[in-house]
Amino acid sequence: MNALTKLDLNRLPVDEQAFLARALELGVRLGRLPEPLIEALSVYLQGTAVQHARRFRTGIKVRKEDLFRGVRRVAVCLDAGLKEEAQGDLNAAVDLLRPDRFETLRKRGWEIVYAHLTEMQRAAVRILKSPHRGLLKGDGKRLRQWATIRPDDCSSEDADGVREEMDLVAGFAEFRRVELQARFLDSLPRSLVRGLPEAVRRSWGFEEILRAVIRALVTDSEDLILDDPTRVRLRDLCDAGGALNADAREKVERLLRDHLLTHSDEADYLAFVLSVAREVMGKSLSDDAPRRKKSC
Repeated sequence: MNALTKLDLNRLPVDEQAFLARALELGVRLGRLPEPLIEALSVYLQGTAVQHARRFRTGIKVRKEDLFRGVRRVAVCLDAGLKEEAQGDLNAAVDLLRPDRFETLRKRGWEIVYAHLTEMQRAAVRILKSPHRGLLKGDGKRLRQWATIRPDDCSSEDADGVREEMDLVAGFAEFRRVELQARFLDSLPRSLVRGLPEAVRRSWGFEEILRAVIRALVTDSEDLILDDPTRVRLRDLCDAGGALNADAREKVERLLRDHLLTHSDEADYLAFVLSVAREVMGKSLSDDAPRRKKSC
């Protein structure tokens, strides 16, 4: 059995696109990670996981779920430490994957993970206090749980107040999505959102707000709820299916990018919001929101 066959990335509890997984695949494919090293990595993961499971066991036996969490935590820490040490270079990462480096990489990775968990807890508390918190539909439970994170043991409290270890892989991904959505909502003028009808604020979430922003940008409107003349102008900018035409999409992307850059130049933030915006612009933008009552 060769190294590529023995390297089962499905057993490595990190996302297949994680830096560690990609470095392993590259190293095996190029023949730079021999079979003994793959065996050494497997032994290291399992051995460190056993130590972890013994810390969290509630009885005499070590539970399988604790072993799995242990392997997952070690893998996540290795991934973080390796990515920093290699500065994101996969070729450099392959050279760093040596048995005598595993523990050093894991320890540095744990420092990074600890800092990330600390920021998650602080950000969750901050987002829960945000005036736009109600627009993050479906994420309230997650935010309340993240607000109770204890970084030293990677745990948080569930809805019943029971403390349990977090799933770092899924948790980090979910937090990143919510945090980026919250950042965009906080970039909008408070008066703009506060002026929405109560029924809209109760029903709209992140995507609906972004959709309304797109409609306002393309029609040069100062309001998220369009009046009748502006709706007519919007229809002229759409194709037969109700999606924006090419020129209108280009205008929205330019204006939206300008808005985002006034608040943050982080590449991931821009990429996330623009990606969702492109999906929204590919759908019908017909108006289904309550219309404002005309003043007497």
